[in-house]
Amino acid sequence: MKTILKDYGSGRSVSKVILPVVGCLALVLVSQIWTSDTFLLQTAGVSSSLVKGAASTATATGGTATTTTLVSSSVEADDALDWNNTLQLLQQHKDRPLPCQLKKYPTPIILMSLGRSGTASMYQVLAKLSGDGSSPYFIEYTGGSTAESRKFFRKTVPKEDIYGDWLVKFVCRQQRQHKHTGLVGFKWKPFMTTLTDEKALQGLALLSRLKNHDVPIKVIRSRRNLLDVRISRYKHNHGSKTEAHCQQDDFECIKKHLEVGSGIHLPVNDGRLLKELTKLDAMENAVDDLLDRMGVPAIRVSFEKLFSSSDVSEWTMLFGELGIGPSNLTRSDVDRAGHAATSLPYHNITLGNYAEVKMALNGTKFASLLH
Repeated sequence: MKTILKDYGSGRSVSKVILPVVGCLALVLVSQIWTSDTFLLQTAGVSSSLVKGAASTATATGGTATTTTLVSSSVEADDALDWNNTLQLLQQHKDRPLPCQLKKYPTPIILMSLGRSGTASMYQVLAKLSGDGSSPYFIEYTGGSTAESRKFFRKTVPKEDIYGDWLVKFVCRQQRQHKHTGLVGFKWKPFMTTLTDEKALQGLALLSRLKNHDVPIKVIRSRRNLLDVRISRYKHNHGSKTEAHCQQDDFECIKKHLEVGSGIHLPVNDGRLLKELTKLDAMENAVDDLLDRMGVPAIRVSFEKLFSSSDVSEWTMLFGELGIGPSNLTRSDVDRAGHAATSLPYHNITLGNYAEVKMALNGTKFASLLH
């Protein structure tokens, strides 16, 4: 399902939405969504009340319904954007100085990935193998849930901040507080219902502008096998209470994780698993597409290549892009620096209903996720 958006909103008046993207007047977001029109609009961050003259056409492709929805750009006269002011704002934004001085070190980064995608483990390796080896708590600054993210972008970020200053100011504070670490920044969970909010887009626009700055803030965009993401979420939501991660010498924690993480019965009835994987896949692709269209450079990495590969080429690439880390990295270095492995490598052990899951995914694009 393909959605083309020419007006953005978050349940508020369109006239309040200003996209400070240098060199363009309107942002077009195209996302691949294979679910309902309602979810489609919510994922894009557009209130249904803003949709005018939307036309939907459904066709069948390989047994899967696909819908193409065009959201009209027409709005009420009193909600029309003042394009003269917008043009002026974009020109001001282009050469506007930053609210604080970014330093090259500690390297400023943003980790952007879905929850349960291994971001915390990746950060620990990066932190322990750079700078003084310390790893200050890396907070989910923009919110760990959809509700928290909505509150952050709609209430916490000052209304008068129309340039994405909230992002730079936080990173500057981190650099002042942790001068000897290898990297600083925060995790930005990309909830699509809030990633297209006004303040979020302004932050992304700033990241795009900083790509030509002496000190860019580097976005690390990591993706993980979506079936493993789903299993991990189910384990932590339905299993007995466990820590999110285990340190290498915490054998009791490791044992508990392995016990909870085996024989899991993942719900597959009524196409539920396929729908969930489809939704996750659509969200991931929409985030990547938005970053590309906003001109936000991202270092893209794979969780499997980082943690399940016998070589360290993905780590070498990542450290090289960040300009930090050891020169002769080995797999032993990574294993010692990271969290203890708490996920079993074979789905026929992890899943108590492996045969059901295999049957549910057979013939779909997700069949290859099983291992």
